[in-house]
Parts: sequence; C-alpha cells; structure tokens
Amino acid sequence: MFTLFRVVLVVACLLGMTSCNGAVKRLVPPSGSFFPPCKSPAPLTGKFDPNAPGFIVVLADSVDVAARVQDLSARYQFIPLNIFERLGMFYAELTAPVVAQLRCESLVRYIEYNGVVHASSLAAAEN
Repeated sequence: MFTLFRVVLVVACLLGMTSCNGAVKRLVPPSGSFFPPCKSPAPLTGKFDPNAPGFIVVLADSVDVAARVQDLSARYQFIPLNIFERLGMFYAELTAPVVAQLRCESLVRYIEYNGVVHASSLAAAEN
C-alpha cells in the first residue's frame, strides 16, 4: 500500500499535478495573443520548445544594450535572464502580451523563441 502511494505521488509530480517543492516545473507556452498593437511589428520567429522556454530578443545595431534592456524590463515588468551585450540581444521568459508590446519597440529587430541546438544539426548545416 505504501509503495503504491509513493508511485502515485511520483507520477503526479512528473505530470505537474503537484508542486513537489518545485522539483519538477511543468513548462507550457505563454498563453495569450502575440498580436502586436502596432502597424509594423518586429518579426516573431521559431516555435515553442518546452526544453528551452523563453525568448531571445535581438536589438537594433549600435544601441547601448545594457541600458535598453534595463529600460525595457522596467517598462514591461520582466526579468532578463541573460544579456549578451556583444551580440546585441537578451534572453527572458516573457508573457504573450509582453512579447506583443516588445515587437512594437523601434529598437527591437526581431524576437525568436528560444531553442535547443544539437551538435549534429550544426554539422549537417555545414555540409
């Protein structure tokens, strides 16, 4: 009986039905509309991957990346998880409304879903 209970608890944790002290986080795509409230939004590319949640936001050339990311994160209430100043981009887990608003910012070139890249796919691309 006790073993059956443990098995059910483990399965429930893996399915995300209980928090299990945050040990397993169920990843779902952001819900809501990505439809931006402007006439010429920055492109949104890629697709949701539960193995790599979040978005990569690429900014326009020759902007102060750190300062602009700080401004954007304060305005739209998100936390940048990584800032790649030399590459002119940052990574963050964003809600759909925030993605829509960022697409209307003139300093955003494009937004891409985060993704997983495997060495085998890089080798295939080179050939």
